[in-house]
Amino acid sequence: MDALRSEAFSLLKPFCVTLTKEHSRENIAKLFTALQSVDILFLQDLQEYVIFPLRVILKHPKKCSQDLYLDLYMCMEYVLGHTKVTRWDLFQDIFHNATTMLSCPTDQSKVATLSEELKIAIIQTLRTLVKNSEYSSMKDSVPQFLEILVSLIGDDMAKVASGSRHALELFSQSQAVDQQHHLTEILEENLHTRPLLPRDRLQSIDLKYRNNQLPVWRSGGITHEAFSIVRPRKYFKHFNNDRIFQKVQGVCHLLGYYGDIHLLIDHFLDIFHESSMFKLQATLVINEIMLGTTGELVCTSNTKNGKSWNKHSRDEIDSVIRMLVDEYLNPINFDLVTSVTGPHQKVQSLEQQLRGLAVTNNSHGVDATAAKMNRNIVQIALYLEGFGNFSKVLKSNFERFLIHVLYPMLEKLGDQTAYISNAAFIALWDVCTACRYKSLDELIRNNSDYLMNAISLRLRHLDRNRKCPLVLKVMLQYSSAELLPLIDDTVYEILESLDDNYAEESVLFMGVLNELSKAVVRWFPEQCACTNNQVCKCGNQSHSKCHSQLNSKSPKNNSSNATGEEQIGSENVKGIAKHQCHNKEIVTKSSETGQKNISEDVKNSSAVGYCNCSSSHTTDGGSEKRRCTCEFSVTQDNSCMSIRDEAASAAPKVPDRIGRGTEELKSYFSNLLKLESEARGEFTEDELQNFSPDPSNTKDDISMETDEEKKPPLPHHVTAVKEVMLRCKHIISSRNPRLRLLVLDTISHTCTALKPYQDELLPLIHQIWPSFSLCFADEEKLVIVKALDVLQVIARSAGDFVKHRITKDILPKLSTFLNNQAQISVHAGSAYQFTVNYKLQLAILKHISPIAKLTSIEGSDLDIITTSCMPYLHVKQPATLQNACIECCKELIQIDADLMWLKLCSVYCPKSYIPPGEQYSEIKSLKQSSSSNAYTGNVTKLMTECGLL
Repeated sequence: MDALRSEAFSLLKPFCVTLTKEHSRENIAKLFTALQSVDILFLQDLQEYVIFPLRVILKHPKKCSQDLYLDLYMCMEYVLGHTKVTRWDLFQDIFHNATTMLSCPTDQSKVATLSEELKIAIIQTLRTLVKNSEYSSMKDSVPQFLEILVSLIGDDMAKVASGSRHALELFSQSQAVDQQHHLTEILEENLHTRPLLPRDRLQSIDLKYRNNQLPVWRSGGITHEAFSIVRPRKYFKHFNNDRIFQKVQGVCHLLGYYGDIHLLIDHFLDIFHESSMFKLQATLVINEIMLGTTGELVCTSNTKNGKSWNKHSRDEIDSVIRMLVDEYLNPINFDLVTSVTGPHQKVQSLEQQLRGLAVTNNSHGVDATAAKMNRNIVQIALYLEGFGNFSKVLKSNFERFLIHVLYPMLEKLGDQTAYISNAAFIALWDVCTACRYKSLDELIRNNSDYLMNAISLRLRHLDRNRKCPLVLKVMLQYSSAELLPLIDDTVYEILESLDDNYAEESVLFMGVLNELSKAVVRWFPEQCACTNNQVCKCGNQSHSKCHSQLNSKSPKNNSSNATGEEQIGSENVKGIAKHQCHNKEIVTKSSETGQKNISEDVKNSSAVGYCNCSSSHTTDGGSEKRRCTCEFSVTQDNSCMSIRDEAASAAPKVPDRIGRGTEELKSYFSNLLKLESEARGEFTEDELQNFSPDPSNTKDDISMETDEEKKPPLPHHVTAVKEVMLRCKHIISSRNPRLRLLVLDTISHTCTALKPYQDELLPLIHQIWPSFSLCFADEEKLVIVKALDVLQVIARSAGDFVKHRITKDILPKLSTFLNNQAQISVHAGSAYQFTVNYKLQLAILKHISPIAKLTSIEGSDLDIITTSCMPYLHVKQPATLQNACIECCKELIQIDADLMWLKLCSVYCPKSYIPPGEQYSEIKSLKQSSSSNAYTGNVTKLMTECGLL
């Protein structure tokens, strides 16, 4: 036999060698003829040797004629038809080459342009290849095919699932005939011959961590009913279909319910520790396995092979969860680097931050690349998700773990990375649900003693616990006012720590103080306690009219000990009707001691009032009304008498005043000389013997002490907010612009919180004003924008208390900027709207009129504001600035319509205003413009809408 085999090899060898060197139809024909003369028994041994030259031709880059390929495949089909392919790589190579030739090079879904004879030859070769090789190769592939069929049983398409189930039933029925192993035994054997979820399978569920996407909306609601949790979607590298991940979860749940959880968790923890490559996947699988331990997520009949299957014991699950909690909270795992700098780290310069983005952070031995930090972010989120899953497993029994996990979870809730913060929020909500807390507020309050103790201890070693203020911050953010008494001492510890570490730790602590001020505003909403008969000091805009204006303009009540000068203009004045153009109000003053009140005469008179000023008159409903800037009185005969003349006529006679004044001066100087002598210690013996304390002074002192004792103590939240505002005075001048923005936001909330407590608020505003006013000259324009927001809040809270300060310290800076920048923006293109100067212009135009209205700015100061706004009515200004200016002018018209009318006419006068008589001179600005200009459209629109035409 060996001799015959050698003889066959010697016969075929020269033809194979020649064909390998020279690719031609003649050489293929010679080889094919030689093959037909060789005994079929020896052809199986020479199969690969004979096919080799044919494979070389198919792999050669130079293409041959279709006739040559036709001869080649006919020869190959003959060899395959008389032999069996036993090697998978040979089968794959022949199959790949044949199908590639059949496919179009440019479009694999189409058939290549080949002759029909060649197509038939290739297909016949493929058919022969699959039919001989079937017996030898398919037998070993049965377990793999069974795996595929089993996986397809759960396919979403009913046709695929039913077909797979039918194929498995046919295979199971054929086993009895072929006496093969039972289907279940084959699957179990195949499962045990492979590692449990090997590492290449773990790699298939590798998470994407470069672009961590979050739900758009998240609420800090108080109760479960307030909103529904929106959980972020997980993104994987190797698949996008959520159904695949759902199947992975289902497998993990089954493993957690039926498997040995100690063995499973130990196995995946080994993978967790071995390499960072599989750390994310291992954590994800562990979390899902633990979620399946209770069987709630597993569709099962609670039986295994017909026998009852017992669930894991509570102690077993507790021990595994305790081990995992300790593992997750290990500082090496939990305190990963997630940013170059953050609230818990010291402020770094730009150069230091750029250096931190290097490939490695050599100073700490930690890889600080952006990719590494993103991976760390996802890793921490998985730890937090694990805590939530553990609480779902243990239900209310998880409460014993709160002393270990609550503080770290709240710390991560305050993390500056939104992905981590969102994961912590979801996990805490899962804990609330499992432990039967109605809200995060209740969870925090019920565990506040432990949390406050932990924060207090860590504040004493701040260098090693720089994140501890974040916990107090989120407690304030997610709790109600009931928490305030519980954290009172800790808040003052924070304030003391800020005082001791002002320069270094201001960024760290101001976030907490800012959240405290926000919480106070949220917990104690603004309430006005004034009535119609009281002065409204809170400035609450909900009132239809603030009575403080009327009260401030009303005359003082007469008293028995008033001097003659104090009674001038009040004792004998019968009534004064005072007209104010800026608010179009007529206030009637009446003296309580007047012999006759003329208010009824004013009501009965058809004319409201006349004067000799040059302003115009208008008629409305038969009653003449007029605009003027003078104060005048109304008499029954409609004659005009100025207040000064009326006051002079009501004053006492001059001789009486002189005589009374002389006596008063004499008494004054006598008392002054006496006090000077007493100050020098010059007393006579009679004065010393007859000395007795002044009973009136004693009574006054006792009265003042009594008033101080009667004054109720301030609420705790007011005292705390006062202390916060005092700290802002120093930190507002920080070099860090982000810190300055945070301080300004804190001032805004503290002013709102202290608004009902004017006696406390006004002195604080006085103290912070010098530093605050400097913000309007800040190099960072965004700081000025924020300062404008704060200024409006201060104006709403303090009113005319800051009027003079605004007009002196701030208004000139804002008007100068508006005037200078208007010349630039009027010629700017569309890209200008993305600059900070544009944002500042828009902010000033939006805030300046409400501030003027709240602080009652008028006269020349109001004229400065109106003059600065006029250039923004130009048609070439950006549209948003024009619209903002129009809205600003509408509010300014409510303050002083006459002034605004005059200003608008100065840039464009829509019609001529003719003087009522020759004695009046014509004003040029009130003459109708000869033609339209750049202000015509906006000015006409404003005058029409506001009724100024």
